[in-house]
Amino acid sequence: MDHLLIRKVRRRDRIARWIITFGGILIVISVLGILLLIAEVALPLFAPATQQVVARFRAPSTAQPALAVGVDEYLETAYTLSPEGVFTFFDAHDGRTLRSEALARPAPAARVVAAEGTARLRYTLLWSDGTVTLERLVFRPVFDADSRRTIASTLERSARFAPEPGAAPTRLAVARAAGDEGAVLARLTADGRLRVTRQVVATSLLGESTTETHTLDVADLPDAPLSAMTLDSAGDTLYLGTADGRLARWDLREPGEARRLGQVQAFADGRAVTALTLLLGDISLAVGDERGGHATWFPVPAEDGTKRLRRIHPLQPHQAPVTRILATANNKALLSVSADGRLLYDYTTNQRHLLS
Repeated sequence: MDHLLIRKVRRRDRIARWIITFGGILIVISVLGILLLIAEVALPLFAPATQQVVARFRAPSTAQPALAVGVDEYLETAYTLSPEGVFTFFDAHDGRTLRSEALARPAPAARVVAAEGTARLRYTLLWSDGTVTLERLVFRPVFDADSRRTIASTLERSARFAPEPGAAPTRLAVARAAGDEGAVLARLTADGRLRVTRQVVATSLLGESTTETHTLDVADLPDAPLSAMTLDSAGDTLYLGTADGRLARWDLREPGEARRLGQVQAFADGRAVTALTLLLGDISLAVGDERGGHATWFPVPAEDGTKRLRRIHPLQPHQAPVTRILATANNKALLSVSADGRLLYDYTTNQRHLLS
């Protein structure tokens, strides 16, 4: 056999062996790199949550405590709401006051007595004269002639519900905007009456808008005092909590009608429901009680074909009554506040406590 041919074949075999060996090593290194990347991403999920102070400053001083505080979706502009109905905007990094804007008061001496915030920077405001307004904060980036970016803030009033002549004082009020089609208000008065008002906006072919108002008193209420109330984001479903631990809900989709969907005894020991809110998606209901407990509830199918609320995810309890629950706008996390001023931040789907 030709020795030159044999050497040539052997040389090709060696080169092929080197290439195959190098390729195998490269594959092993790639697999190990992928595993390390997965570990780097996954391991922090099993570590306890941490918090970091990114800014600390004193908010603009007011004669009375703020009724609401918040920050825009860009995390650059913070704001407070005073009982006088004035929103004060300031830089979220150094506390520098940017501007203040007063809401249009329903009456010259009217003051804000309660504020309920929801996702998308909307607030239900109850005024001292009984008027309820639905306000929205809008933040958008703007650029000047030198292409410098700033965040502009504006206030929009989505709806206004006038007080009812001769009615008892309003104890609880929750309002929701139904897009461009109107708004819904659930108003609980001091004498225990629950009235739902729906404003329906209709637009003609000529572009003219008219507003129709439908009002009804919700019947067949629980016989115990109502202690908490909330609406879903569209104002179609009303949830109530009672002082003896019951949960009830109504379908409000048809203007002028309220169809009861069911009632459950949430707490066998009769503890009061003190806070209600809906999580992202309007399916999970967060419930807080007077003994510091809070959990999420789902409507699940029952034997009779209906759906009933059931406790699904219990969360870390407080040591004092839960006074407020806030849902995040982009995930299933909850921020709960208790009467002793403690805040808990929990992720509901895995029942994991994140921060205190």
